Amino acid sequence: MIVSGKGDAGIYWWKDQITKVIAEDGITRMDIYDCDYLTEVVIPGSVEIIYDCCNCPNLTKVTIHEGVTGIEEGAFSYCHSLAEIELPDSLVYVVMNPFRETALLETVDGVVYAGSIVVGYTNIQGSPAIREGTRIIADYAINDLDSITSVTIPDGVVRIGEDAFAYCSNLSEINVPDSVFSIGEYAFSGTKWDENQPEDAVVYAGKVAYNLYPYSGVLDLVLKEDTLAIADGAFKDCYIDTVTLPAGLKWIGDQAGIKAYKQEEIVIPDGVTHIGRGAVYTENIILPASVTYIGEGSFSDSTIIAPKGSYAETYAIENDIPYKER
Repeated sequence: MIVSGKGDAGIYWWKDQITKVIAEDGITRMDIYDCDYLTEVVIPGSVEIIYDCCNCPNLTKVTIHEGVTGIEEGAFSYCHSLAEIELPDSLVYVVMNPFRETALLETVDGVVYAGSIVVGYTNIQGSPAIREGTRIIADYAINDLDSITSVTIPDGVVRIGEDAFAYCSNLSEINVPDSVFSIGEYAFSGTKWDENQPEDAVVYAGKVAYNLYPYSGVLDLVLKEDTLAIADGAFKDCYIDTVTLPAGLKWIGDQAGIKAYKQEEIVIPDGVTHIGRGAVYTENIILPASVTYIGEGSFSDSTIIAPKGSYAETYAIENDIPYKER
């Protein structure tokens, strides 16, 4: 079955007939579930977020095209035969474990993987080493576990999810490689590592600005020159007068809290590609042509200043936001 067009591709009425679904570019959401005879699904990049392809017991293969950025909780759960999945480089967000009771799951030294994604744990003791080839540590993957004291994250991991290691109370050593450019909110909350950080400076995890104590008194925020990214929620509860963003910045996470009460405008450096939902608050936001993603609902009270023909201009027009050519 080939699904084309735009919008939602729901196939519920044909669920007892189809064995293969190929969705063409333009489809923005796919709802496929309870399909007993379905064996293969192809998901286009226009979908962006995968929500519901669950309870298909004979589904064995899923191909996800470039452009998809996230997989929601439970998306492929109870697809018991699912043993092969092709993931694009664009995939960053994996919410909890979307692969429950599938053939993808594999446990190594107590860490549970679904291919290149860490999705959970069984019985971890001491100092787990995440295996080479891992790309994403899902939300809540290894949290609330008192038995671990340190964790080694290999080069190549790009995302550490929300609450990924939260409340591992004895976790004091965490190495974060330079490949990580996205860290979810509260990823290390309640760990010894987090508790031992200074309260009067920006806390870094690798090259990601992870946190700043809300009442630190740091009013003029200046990030390190080699800062690659700003984590989700990093400064959301902080009072900041001025902010200086470094030239090498590439990624600004959801609810990052970039604001400056004594600046009328904030300049986003050339090279930034991703600005998360509700990440920046300012009267005037100057955006480069390099930006290719702006989270839903951002800049509703701002004026966007950006190059003609840029993604930022299109975003401003489509969302009825005041725009000026840069």
